[in-house]
Amino acid sequence: MAERVMGDTYEELMRARVFDALGMTWAGFRVSGSADVVDEPRGHFGVLGWSVAVPPGPKADNPLFTAPSGGIHCSL
Repeated sequence: MAERVMGDTYEELMRARVFDALGMTWAGFRVSGSADVVDEPRGHFGVLGWSVAVPPGPKADNPLFTAPSGGIHCSL
């Protein structure tokens, strides 16, 4: 609804109206970090009693349509 009324994407609106407005210098969308180097915390899933880290990539995050309900990462 906001995209249609404002004429911008969800990501553009969040950058302008939230991140920039609050002075957030490190914030973004989807999974961050490098696939080949552990440079940020990673999500995990359980496999046969083991906890396995999920490297960043297309399957490391929820589907794009769920982004507004938790697809943002930012520094504390």
